[in-house]
Amino acid sequence: MTQRPQRIVLTGFSGTGKSLVAPIVAQRLGWECVDTDSLAEQAAGRPIADIFAHEGEARFRELEVDAVRQACARERAVVAVGGGATLRPDSRRLLADGGFVVCLEARPETVLQRLR
Repeated sequence: MTQRPQRIVLTGFSGTGKSLVAPIVAQRLGWECVDTDSLAEQAAGRPIADIFAHEGEARFRELEVDAVRQACARERAVVAVGGGATLRPDSRRLLADGGFVVCLEARPETVLQRLR
Protein backbone atom coordinates (compact mmCIF):
# COMPACT_ATOMS: atom_id res chain seq x y z
CA MET A 1 0.00 0.00 0.00
CA THR A 2 1.39 3.39 -0.98
CA GLN A 3 1.57 5.97 1.78
CA ARG A 4 -0.02 9.33 0.98
CA PRO A 5 2.17 12.41 1.24
CA GLN A 6 1.74 14.53 4.36
CA ARG A 7 2.69 17.70 2.51
CA ILE A 8 2.57 19.17 -0.95
CA VAL A 9 5.58 21.38 -1.60
CA LEU A 10 5.37 24.01 -4.32
CA THR A 11 8.64 25.39 -5.61
CA GLY A 12 9.78 27.30 -8.65
CA PHE A 13 11.34 30.56 -9.74
CA SER A 14 9.97 33.86 -8.51
CA GLY A 15 6.80 34.77 -10.37
CA THR A 16 5.71 31.23 -11.24
CA GLY A 17 2.64 31.40 -8.98
CA LYS A 18 3.59 29.54 -5.80
CA SER A 19 1.96 32.08 -3.48
CA LEU A 20 -1.14 32.15 -5.67
CA VAL A 21 -1.53 28.38 -6.09
CA ALA A 22 -0.65 27.24 -2.54
CA PRO A 23 -3.70 28.69 -0.75
CA ILE A 24 -6.04 27.43 -3.47
CA VAL A 25 -4.71 23.87 -3.19
CA ALA A 26 -4.70 24.04 0.62
CA GLN A 27 -8.31 25.23 0.72
CA ARG A 28 -9.49 22.48 -1.62
CA LEU A 29 -7.76 19.82 0.47
CA GLY A 30 -8.74 21.35 3.80
CA TRP A 31 -5.05 21.63 4.66
CA GLU A 32 -2.93 24.41 6.12
CA CYS A 33 -1.05 26.75 3.77
CA VAL A 34 2.52 27.59 4.79
CA ASP A 35 4.86 30.03 3.02
CA THR A 36 8.52 29.67 4.01
CA ASP A 37 9.32 33.23 2.93
CA SER A 38 6.69 34.48 5.40
CA LEU A 39 8.15 32.29 8.15
CA ALA A 40 11.64 33.69 7.46
CA GLU A 41 10.31 37.26 7.54
CA GLN A 42 8.54 36.60 10.84
CA ALA A 43 11.71 35.14 12.36
CA ALA A 44 13.79 38.14 11.25
CA GLY A 45 11.12 40.72 11.99
CA ARG A 46 11.66 42.35 8.60
CA PRO A 47 10.92 41.82 4.90
CA ILE A 48 13.20 39.64 2.79
CA ALA A 49 14.58 42.65 0.89
CA ASP A 50 15.70 44.17 4.21
CA ILE A 51 17.26 40.90 5.35
CA PHE A 52 19.33 40.79 2.15
CA ALA A 53 20.24 44.50 2.40
CA HIS A 54 21.20 44.54 6.08
CA GLU A 55 22.26 40.99 6.90
CA GLY A 56 23.15 39.48 3.54
CA GLU A 57 22.11 36.45 1.55
CA ALA A 58 23.88 34.00 3.86
CA ARG A 59 21.72 35.11 6.78
CA PHE A 60 18.56 34.86 4.69
CA ARG A 61 19.51 31.31 3.64
CA GLU A 62 19.94 30.35 7.32
CA LEU A 63 16.49 31.72 8.07
CA GLU A 64 15.13 29.94 5.01
CA VAL A 65 16.46 26.54 6.16
CA ASP A 66 14.90 27.09 9.58
CA ALA A 67 11.62 28.01 7.88
CA VAL A 68 11.78 24.83 5.77
CA ARG A 69 12.33 22.79 8.95
CA GLN A 70 9.30 24.42 10.59
CA ALA A 71 7.13 23.87 7.52
CA CYS A 72 8.20 20.25 7.16
CA ALA A 73 7.31 19.53 10.78
CA ARG A 74 3.67 20.10 9.84
CA GLU A 75 1.34 17.55 8.37
CA ARG A 76 -1.51 18.14 5.98
CA ALA A 77 0.12 21.31 4.69
CA VAL A 78 0.71 22.89 1.32
CA VAL A 79 4.12 24.53 1.54
CA ALA A 80 5.25 27.31 -0.81
CA VAL A 81 9.04 27.64 -0.90
CA GLY A 82 11.27 30.05 -2.75
CA GLY A 83 13.37 28.64 -5.56
CA GLY A 84 16.53 29.20 -3.54
CA ALA A 85 15.41 26.77 -0.84
CA THR A 86 16.04 23.85 -3.16
CA LEU A 87 19.68 24.87 -3.69
CA ARG A 88 20.71 23.41 -0.33
CA PRO A 89 20.87 19.60 -0.07
CA ASP A 90 19.60 19.62 3.54
CA SER A 91 16.51 21.60 2.50
CA ARG A 92 15.87 19.33 -0.49
CA ARG A 93 15.92 16.27 1.78
CA LEU A 94 13.53 17.88 4.25
CA LEU A 95 11.14 18.96 1.50
CA ALA A 96 11.07 15.56 -0.20
CA ASP A 97 10.71 13.53 3.02
CA GLY A 98 6.99 12.91 3.41
CA GLY A 99 6.13 15.47 0.80
CA PHE A 100 5.12 15.57 -2.83
CA VAL A 101 7.26 18.23 -4.53
CA VAL A 102 5.87 20.18 -7.48
CA CYS A 103 8.01 22.66 -9.41
CA LEU A 104 5.81 25.35 -10.92
CA GLU A 105 6.81 26.81 -14.25
CA ALA A 106 5.67 29.82 -16.22
CA ARG A 107 6.60 31.32 -19.54
CA PRO A 108 9.31 34.00 -19.25
CA GLU A 109 6.96 36.73 -20.47
CA THR A 110 4.42 35.73 -17.82
CA VAL A 111 7.05 35.88 -15.07
CA LEU A 112 8.22 39.31 -16.26
CA GLN A 113 4.65 40.60 -16.26
CA ARG A 114 4.00 39.27 -12.75
CA LEU A 115 7.22 40.69 -11.30
CA ARG A 116 6.68 44.24 -12.61
